[in-house]
Amino acid sequence: MFRFLVGIPWLADLILVPGVKISDEIVNQEIPNVGAGLIEAFAYIAASFVITWCF
Repeated sequence: MFRFLVGIPWLADLILVPGVKISDEIVNQEIPNVGAGLIEAFAYIAASFVITWCF
């Protein structure tokens, strides 16, 4: 079940913010983008709810 969470950053990049890598927005800037971190966090939380609901 946990192996499905590995693809969540890729899906969040593809669906929520196309053309931008969320990891670059969080890590590779002088001032980290907190909004991008929240988007990734909520994507993980939502995906965990969906995975739990499916099983």
